[in-house]
Amino acid sequence: MEATKPSSRANSTPAPEAVRPPLPLLPQLLTPPDLKEGFLMGEDATDPEQNLPPLPFMSTPRNQWPSHPTAAFFRPALYTYYTAMLAFSRRLLRIFALALDLPEDHFDAITQHPMTNVRAVHYPPQLSDADVGIGAHTDFCWFTLVAQSPTLHPALEVLNANGIWVPVSHEADSFVVNIADFLKLVTGGEWMSTVHRVRNRGGEERYSMPFFFSPDEDARVGVLEGFRREGERYEEFGVGEYFQRRLVVDRRTHLEEGEGGEGRKGGGY
Repeated sequence: MEATKPSSRANSTPAPEAVRPPLPLLPQLLTPPDLKEGFLMGEDATDPEQNLPPLPFMSTPRNQWPSHPTAAFFRPALYTYYTAMLAFSRRLLRIFALALDLPEDHFDAITQHPMTNVRAVHYPPQLSDADVGIGAHTDFCWFTLVAQSPTLHPALEVLNANGIWVPVSHEADSFVVNIADFLKLVTGGEWMSTVHRVRNRGGEERYSMPFFFSPDEDARVGVLEGFRREGERYEEFGVGEYFQRRLVVDRRTHLEEGEGGEGRKGGGY
């Protein structure tokens, strides 16, 4: 099987129960630390806005919402965005399936209750060359859709195949689309994850709202038949297991010195 769901969730090993706290400024034990702060929310079967069925691995609340009366607007506003981005991502994944010469609904079976994240992120100006908005990394999902505020000096940078960092300017009414690890994995590395970073050095406040779209937490995926090499052995792996490993190892991809491409995997984003 290329991309399947287990016949029984009892045989799957999803990631442990988790909650999503706000992202405080400079909390990470990184060298140098990421200079950002933000709010994180995602799939949560206990949030009625998501209309998810009861799921054994999602039985306790994951999202933590502000309760102060002045923030009453925040949850419905964010859910308006989340719901639209979820629908858009499902359609985009079908386009990717067609690009891989697959039926457009090929991945539908493993995106019934996908792992999702919205991050509303603030990057303050970096005051020294040692500061990093977020270090070089790849994302561990199908893909990421990034909405970013306009800044005079682009802060988001992507690494091209020649090992050159390319600034990504804001364009109105558009998203930046980053290919991420699960599309790399199912294509056997033919589609590479986008290595990217943020360096907010223009003296401006920067805001971004990435949407991360992944397979189901209890799904299993493997290299697609059309991308398998003769004589090599391939195994499926659990999505939740992979996600948890990437979280535990580190929060950034560390690039090999002097090399382009994807570099050495270190973890999340």
